[in-house]
Amino acid sequence: MLARVALLLSLATALGAQNVVGRYSTKNPQGNTIVLTIEADGPARVKGSLMGPGVSFTLAGEIEEGDASGTMKSAEGSAMFEAHREGNQLRLLLVELGADGHPNVAAGVREVLFSVDNSTPAPALAAAPAPAPAPAAPGGAGSPDDQRMRQLFTSSAWCTFSYSGGSTYSGGSYGSSSRTRTVFRADGSVTQTGGSENTNSGAAGNVYGGQSNVLNAFWRYEGGQLAVSADRANWKPVRLEMTYNSNGAPIPKLDGREYMRCQ
Repeated sequence: MLARVALLLSLATALGAQNVVGRYSTKNPQGNTIVLTIEADGPARVKGSLMGPGVSFTLAGEIEEGDASGTMKSAEGSAMFEAHREGNQLRLLLVELGADGHPNVAAGVREVLFSVDNSTPAPALAAAPAPAPAPAAPGGAGSPDDQRMRQLFTSSAWCTFSYSGGSTYSGGSYGSSSRTRTVFRADGSVTQTGGSENTNSGAAGNVYGGQSNVLNAFWRYEGGQLAVSADRANWKPVRLEMTYNSNGAPIPKLDGREYMRCQ
């Protein structure tokens, strides 16, 4: 399946993944222009269309880490989609849905590359905040507990891993895995690298897909509260719970997702 396992949504949002909302175009093999439009439809929802000669789809889905995923429908059929933007290029992945609403594994995954179309203004999810002067460190001196937690976060890189999968009605199988690696630095910056892999197997063989991204932001820990920000002006608190394994190694849980020291 194209749907990726959810990562730490609040952290990923603050880290400022590149927004896919906009207008894009490409050429089909016959040289005709195909236009993809993705619009915001609420805080974390999108809607839009895919239009061109002989092509007319409406789309609806959700935003996760800056990417969009959901369903595209037309009178002829429907498909699952995932859209990921890199610079001025957008990658659209499509998997046809069968009459039972499940992915048609035999049809495989289709990838279409679009370019940003500046012929009309692109809508935005939110207005960009004004830049603000950056503090020198993530939280200053603070209490001994604050200092101890900052030392913990900067002591190593922190990783997550998740997997989900199952069987299809046609006797095949599907699976989706995701990984993240987050580095908290003493200067108050934080970088999260992530990747996902998708597999589908069936009568037509195995189909693989995947993608990766890099998110940059800022962090601080003060007054017993962890927070992240895209601009060091607007801070988003992160719910933090600390647990320990049988060997005493710390396992921070950020907004319900467990992180462990990267190996």
